[in-house]
Amino acid sequence: MFNTTAIAFTGLALASGCALSCAGEPVFANIPAVGSSKQVILVVSPDRKSVTAELSAWEKSGGKWRQALPAMPANIGREGLGKEREGDGKSPIGVYRLTEAFGTVPKPLGVRMPYRTTNDTDYWVSDSASSQYNTWVRDSRDPKTLWADFESLRIPQYKYAVVTSWNIPQRVPHKGSAIFLHVWSGPGKPTAGCTAVSEEDMLTILKWLDPCKRPVIAQGTTEDLEQLNEREQ
Repeated sequence: MFNTTAIAFTGLALASGCALSCAGEPVFANIPAVGSSKQVILVVSPDRKSVTAELSAWEKSGGKWRQALPAMPANIGREGLGKEREGDGKSPIGVYRLTEAFGTVPKPLGVRMPYRTTNDTDYWVSDSASSQYNTWVRDSRDPKTLWADFESLRIPQYKYAVVTSWNIPQRVPHKGSAIFLHVWSGPGKPTAGCTAVSEEDMLTILKWLDPCKRPVIAQGTTEDLEQLNEREQ
């Protein structure tokens, strides 16, 4: 989900070392949910209330994690991090699979992720009372007659986007829907719960992702990610 609420962009309160643990490994390296993934999009926010974060891309080769792309600024939910219920404006803390890509334009050259081009009848359902909750639906009927809450997938922020596995496949009602990595509305402009970067950076990420390497997104504060390591050991 996106949100166009504007705030002043004050820059990132993150040092580059925040992506690393005391042992010199990426903070996500020992989180069991990362599993056999060999590509991780790491999103680190200075605190749970911040609407900005630092995004970096990591790849595992020869048993070691190496940063694959330069760090880039990102925007997260208007209420920061957390994600407890539908519409709370928070981006979810944790590790989630990146399952498929979509966009309002044809699949760019070099993109390897499964990719679908949207049209005017594509919607993501956020109506918790619907059996189609948290799914992509293509339907030519008036969406207002079908669902109490939904969003069109034909918007500028979804020129390029990647679906995360938040609340998928179980799709628990009211837990949250439409959590993507997508193009931002502008520097410092928060989302409704997604993670967003510039169009240029989004295209770079999209071309880097390799479904054969089982990519995931790991996000939270440094402390959150370290606690995931400790909690699941």
